[in-house]
Amino acid sequence: MKNVVTERFLLEGIFYAAEQAGLLLRDALIAYTNKSYYTAIVLAAFAREEIGRASILGMFRKRIVNKGKAVTLDEIQTACEEHEMKQQFSQIAIGERGDPATMKMLQDLGEMNPKSDEYKAAHAEAWKVLMSKKKRASGARHKARMAALYVEPNQSGAGWDRPIDTSPEAAKMFLEDARQQYWTLFNVLQPDDRIPPLELGRIAYPAPGANVFPADLELDDSLRKWEGRPKLVPPEAFFVKL
Repeated sequence: MKNVVTERFLLEGIFYAAEQAGLLLRDALIAYTNKSYYTAIVLAAFAREEIGRASILGMFRKRIVNKGKAVTLDEIQTACEEHEMKQQFSQIAIGERGDPATMKMLQDLGEMNPKSDEYKAAHAEAWKVLMSKKKRASGARHKARMAALYVEPNQSGAGWDRPIDTSPEAAKMFLEDARQQYWTLFNVLQPDDRIPPLELGRIAYPAPGANVFPADLELDDSLRKWEGRPKLVPPEAFFVKL
């Protein structure tokens, strides 16, 4: 089999994608403070894609570590080609912006006995709901990036949608959601620098089955053994008043 990659190669890819996500979010925040709201959305959308890339690479790494199956460079490149696919994989936690019904569903699930039949049925239903919402949200984020980047005819065909008309409220919401996902990824990849969610003023509810980075002692050990591993931009750098 040609172009087979190693576990270490994927570990580095995961980390470097997270590093790039942090840098893009940092620049998105700078754009927001300079009132370039369309630029903030574009940069935050690309940050989400890098978070999605890290998630996809994490899935491939698990295939090697847990199942001993080979992964090729061609597989990785194909999986990371589509913008919307990376947006979908960037949703690695459900935050407080979720609608009340979804958040109530997740809270109820967290209070159930994981070994009970009630939990299994509720978990299966939660999975369906969250996967459906995840797919719709990824498409919406992709469209938001396009709208913030390109001038296009409006729906009526009588005028133009202009990125410069992007509102500060839209950019703020996009940035808040992006940094929530980055915080989750940061805590996975910085095992000695994890930040409890309440310190960031948010509560994160992992999406059942959607997080490809569960608590993983093997991953923690591999990261700690990586000498010279770069530091990620700390999430608190993005938690300023928008």
